[in-house]
Amino acid sequence: MLGGLSILGERYSMDIILMVYRNPGIKKTDIIRSSPTGERTRAERTNALVEAGLLKIGSGSHWSGQYFTLTEKGERVAELLEKLEAEMEEEA
Repeated sequence: MLGGLSILGERYSMDIILMVYRNPGIKKTDIIRSSPTGERTRAERTNALVEAGLLKIGSGSHWSGQYFTLTEKGERVAELLEKLEAEMEEEA
């Protein structure tokens, strides 16, 4: 399991955190299929983010499957990532 800041350096981690922040309750399949490449990595990364305490899994009906929301820690991290993203866009 990746801990500390290292999880954020892993491929797709920040993208997934921001995706869930902007779309609370997003389905796992929507996260995985959000890019034509890297589906397996995205699936593994969502699991790692749950283990790191940034995402939590909810379950809907049989047909809707798993969905994700952020934990309190995940919310704080997402807010910081949004600030960083805005800062980088201002500099560009």
